Amino acid sequence: ENIVIGFSRFDETVKGQAIGARNGFVKVISTREGEVLGGHIVGANASILIQEIVLAMEADRGVDDLAFSIHVHPALSKVIKKACRERLSPEEYHHALDCFLPGFESSV
Repeated sequence: ENIVIGFSRFDETVKGQAIGARNGFVKVISTREGEVLGGHIVGANASILIQEIVLAMEADRGVDDLAFSIHVHPALSKVIKKACRERLSPEEYHHALDCFLPGFESSV
């Protein structure tokens, strides 16, 4: 009940569109109060992009810190910023993921 999920697709960023990243996405899990609990990244450069979420967790920075930080443009890391701004309930997230990956069985 206290969980929200930020979700954004790579192709929702200018850089994602430029590199043709159609299948990637970011999921940021946080409390309603904004504490970052974790995240998942699927797609190009996931091992690089996840570091932004790890750093926020290590430094006790919240989801709003990620959502309103400055990101260079164009950069694929903007997908994290976008995901942190677009937080969904678990039910809304499952619907969004189902639309993005039809038939995919997801869990929080």
